[in-house]
Amino acid sequence: MNEYDIENAINGISEEHILASAPKKRPARTWKVLASAAAAAAVIMGAVWAIGAIKGGERPHTEAQATQPAVQEGTELPEKTEQASPAPTLFLPTEDPNVTPLPAKELTETGEKLQASALSMAMLPQLPEEGTAEYGAYIAELRRTKYGRGAQLGGFYARTINEFLGGSKENSAYSPFSVYTALAMLAETTAGNTRQQILDLLDVPDIETLRLITAGLVDSNYRDGEKEKILSAASFWMNDLFPASVYHGDTLDNLVKYYRASSFIGTMGSPEYDALMQAWINENTNDLLKDQVGKITSDPSTLLRLITTLYFKAGWSNGKQLTQEMVFHGANGDTSVDFLDGQGLDYYEGEGYTMASKGLVGGNKMWFILPDEGVSIDSLLESGEALEVIFTGNRGAGFEGDYKVHLQAPLFDSESKINLIDGLVRLGVTDCFDPYASDFSPLTDLDQIFVGKADHGVRIIMDEEGVEAAAYTLIDVVFGAAPIQKRIIEFTADRPFIYLIMSDDNTPLFAGTLYNAD
Repeated sequence: MNEYDIENAINGISEEHILASAPKKRPARTWKVLASAAAAAAVIMGAVWAIGAIKGGERPHTEAQATQPAVQEGTELPEKTEQASPAPTLFLPTEDPNVTPLPAKELTETGEKLQASALSMAMLPQLPEEGTAEYGAYIAELRRTKYGRGAQLGGFYARTINEFLGGSKENSAYSPFSVYTALAMLAETTAGNTRQQILDLLDVPDIETLRLITAGLVDSNYRDGEKEKILSAASFWMNDLFPASVYHGDTLDNLVKYYRASSFIGTMGSPEYDALMQAWINENTNDLLKDQVGKITSDPSTLLRLITTLYFKAGWSNGKQLTQEMVFHGANGDTSVDFLDGQGLDYYEGEGYTMASKGLVGGNKMWFILPDEGVSIDSLLESGEALEVIFTGNRGAGFEGDYKVHLQAPLFDSESKINLIDGLVRLGVTDCFDPYASDFSPLTDLDQIFVGKADHGVRIIMDEEGVEAAAYTLIDVVFGAAPIQKRIIEFTADRPFIYLIMSDDNTPLFAGTLYNAD
C-alpha cells in the first residue's frame, strides 16, 4: 500500500468520528463512560491499512495467505469484484456529547498485539473506583433500573440450561450469558425465518429490542474491581480469502456498535490467525481455559467467526471459608473431598428439592439446588420450577421464618466443552444450519451461507476463597455445502446437585451440575 492509499484511507475516516474523540465536559452523574480516545486514535492508525483496503474493494494480502489453500476441497470462493458493498468502519460513540473518555488501562503485551491487528477495538465502560461512594451509587442505580432481567429472559435461561445440562451423568457447566450474547450477534447477521427462530429462542420480538436488551445485559453485568470482576467481551473475525465486497459493512458496523464487538481480519485456516483468536479468548478469560482454547482452529471456508467471552471472579461475601473433609456420594461412588463449611444466605423448600444460596462480593450469589433422595437432576431441570424461583426471586409459600443456614458443599473445579448445534436444533433454531434454508442477507449476498460450528467452553472453580469462572462461545458462519436462636437449617450438598452463579441483577452467568466431586 503506497502513501497515496494511506492518505485516502485516513481521509475516509469521517469528521464525525474524529470529533467523537475530542474531550468534552463530563457531568457528575454520568456513569456511561467509554475508553480512551487516545487509545482509539492508536487503533485508527493501526487499522488504516486494512480499512483502506476494504473501502477500496480490495482483498488485503498477507504472507500467510500465499501458503494457504484457497478453501476446503469442493468449495469455490466468489470471484473478486470491483463493486464493493459498504465497508466496515470504526465506530466511535457519539450518542452522548457530554461523555469524556477516561484514560485506557495499560495493555498487556498480548493486548497490544491484538490491538495492532484489529480493524476496531471495543470501547467498554469505565467504572467509578471500587469502594467509593460513586461506585456504590452506580451499583445502586443499576440494581434499581436493571434488576429483573433474569425473570424477563427466564424462558431462554431455563430451556437452555435444561437442554445443555440435562441428560448427562457427568459434571458439566454452561454459561447462559455467553450463549445469549453470541446468538444475539448471530441474529444481527440473519434475516427472515432464520432470524425469527433465534429471536423466538431469545424471547424477544424484534432485532431492535434485542439490541437494547443485549446492551443492557452487558452494562448491568460489568465489573472490573479487585474484589469483583464480571467481564464480558465480543468480537468478530473476517476472512481475507474472500473479496471485501462480499461483506455488508452496515451489518458489521452494527456488530461493533450494538454489541461492543472488536473486529479483526486475517486468513482463516492460517496458524497466525488461529493464534490471534486464541490469544483474544485467553486475554478475556484470564487464561482459565487455556488448554481448551489452544485447540481452537479455523477453516478457510469460514466467512465470519463470532466469539463471545465471559469472566467472573468474586470472593465469598463473608470472607475466606472454613473447610472440612467429608464424603460426597457421587454417581460413580463415594469420595472424600474438602467441603465448604460456613454460613449460607437464602433457603427454599420446593417440590422434590431444597436449595440454598451463598453470598459473593458485590451482591452476587451462588445457588445450590439439591434434589430430594430419589429425585433426579434431570427431572428438576425439566420442570424448571427451581430455576424460576431463582430467576424471579418469587419464593411464594416457600420456607418462611427466622432462620440461619449452615451450608456445606464440596470444593470443585469443573470444565466442559459443548457442541451447541444439536441442542439449538432441538430448541427450534434450525434454518441457520441449513445452507439452503438460511438467510444471511444482512451479512452477504453470497448463497449457501450457514452456521458450520457452534462451540461453547466453560470452566468453574469454587474454593474456600470464592468463585472464578470463564466461558467462551464460538460461532462460525461458513460458505459452501454443509457437512452434516434461630432455627439452624442443615444444608449439605453431599450428592449430585445443580448450581448457578447469579449476578446482582439476577442474570444467570453460569450454571452447572456436579455428579462427582473427585
